[in-house]
Amino acid sequence: MDEKFTTTLHAKNPPVKALLSVSGIASNSSVFVALAGYFKNYEGPFLMFVIGVARDYGFDGIDFDWEFLASPQDMSNLSHLLEELQVSLEMKHAALG
Repeated sequence: MDEKFTTTLHAKNPPVKALLSVSGIASNSSVFVALAGYFKNYEGPFLMFVIGVARDYGFDGIDFDWEFLASPQDMSNLSHLLEELQVSLEMKHAALG
């Protein structure tokens, strides 16, 4: 990925937002099930990496494309993953001043 992509996009059409999408393969949600379950005892590296990539390449946001929640546990895990994303964003913001 080239950071010129988002720079060019914003220069040519400022209202358009570019999102970094973290996605599973098609309708296979096992990637998200594994990630979200892993973050129950989260220490930070994956989400800090995603935040860093979004920042380094000028993305306006992050899209977790988990479309097919199969159970209430999946919903709980997604909620936890998003809570951890918020904590990671706050930590990154505090570190940058």
